[in-house]
Formats: sequence, C-alpha cells, structure tokens
Amino acid sequence: MEIILSAVVMVFLLIILDTFLPKMTPFFLLIFFFLLLAQLAFRMAVPLLQELPLAWDGPGARQIRLIAGSAFLFYLSASFRDMLGEIGYGPIGRLSHTAVQLLLVGVWLGEFREAANMLTGLLP
Repeated sequence: MEIILSAVVMVFLLIILDTFLPKMTPFFLLIFFFLLLAQLAFRMAVPLLQELPLAWDGPGARQIRLIAGSAFLFYLSASFRDMLGEIGYGPIGRLSHTAVQLLLVGVWLGEFREAANMLTGLLP
C-alpha cells in the first residue's frame, strides 16, 4: 500500500513540476523512476533474495542466490537504460548498463576461479 501511495504522490508532483518547469520534466521523471524502482527493490526483491538460499540448503545455494541477484540487477539496469534512452540520455544509459555488466562479471569471477581450481585439482 505504501508503494502505491508513494507512486501516486510522485505522479502528482510530476504533474505539478511539468506545469511549472516543463523543460526539467525528463530529469524529474528519471529521479522519480529511480526512487520508485529503489523502493520496489528494497521492499520486495531484496528480502526475497535473502530468503532464497534458506529455502534450499543444498550444494549450489550460493550459485542460485548469485543467479537470482544477477538477473535482478541486469533487469534493473536494462530498465534504467531504456528509461534514460526514452528521455534523451541514451549514452549515459548505455554506459550505466555496461558498468552493471562489468560488475556482474566481477562478481562471477570468484565463482569461476573456484570452479577452475576444483577442476585443476582433479587433474593428475
């Protein structure tokens, strides 16, 4: 309910800002979009990702958490990139999406290193 109420308040503020500052509307739209996504992420997705490994406590629970977190970050980055592209800041959106992709590669390098060490340990 709080998320819906905050979204309605943001829409009213955006309408008021569009009336008085029409050239600044895309900038405020970007800010409100980011705030709403952050609120949704921290209220819904982060608690789900924290409880996910507890639901299954087998081998690979850490990888399942990494896959879910990576998919969530990639989706948020893609939506942010599309939002920036729609309001005319396409290069910044592509740059931020590339930064998130590099962050995800960096997170997964530890897993790949651990798997490579295990595989090289199996070799005679």
